Amino acid sequence: MESFFYGDPWNPRRPRYAAPTPDPKPKPKPRVVSIPVHCVDSDATAAPPPPRRVVRQKEAALRIQRVFRGFLVRRDLERVRRIAAEVDEAERRIPADAAAIGADARERVRVGEMLMGLLLRLDSVRGVREYRRKVIRRVIALQEAVDSIPPADSAVETPNSETLEDAMDETPKRSDLHGQEEGSESGDEEDAPNSAPMEAEIARKPPMTPPRKDRIFAASALPSQWREP
Repeated sequence: MESFFYGDPWNPRRPRYAAPTPDPKPKPKPRVVSIPVHCVDSDATAAPPPPRRVVRQKEAALRIQRVFRGFLVRRDLERVRRIAAEVDEAERRIPADAAAIGADARERVRVGEMLMGLLLRLDSVRGVREYRRKVIRRVIALQEAVDSIPPADSAVETPNSETLEDAMDETPKRSDLHGQEEGSESGDEEDAPNSAPMEAEIARKPPMTPPRKDRIFAASALPSQWREP
């Protein structure tokens, strides 16, 4: 009789008694969610899309012009602001350099040219007229302030004064000429004793003036019947 407790190791037969296997856990049921699907023609009550706005040519042109005018105004305003910053710097420097401007004529000319350049740059701006005029008034006030600075050397030099003095020094004096004439006359009297009557006659005659060129040309331009005999 076959034993229930002792099995034959050489017998591949499974024993009659087996350990009970535990039951598997029940799996939870998945939650099902229903999602409604609408087709194009399924919902007839849906709101229609907003109509596309058609921009007319006139409105488009006005919009482009408005944007371009704003760009021009901003550009001109930026240029005037840069010039106004330079004017602020000049207003700080000119009072500090007043002594140098009065002592050196070149410094005065340089400052005047700088202010004139600012005025020319302001004149080249077409827009922002009120702001531009305000800056122009400030530049003109600076020009008047520079002109009011008195020069260090108050002596006014006349033009060509040195050349006039040199010419005065080079011209012989009347007394020297008179002495030379007397010496020449005495020498002539010694050499030619008969020259006194001739000199007296020459002295009585009026001095001859050379004819003017314009009168000669005018006479030559006239016809022969209109000329003076």
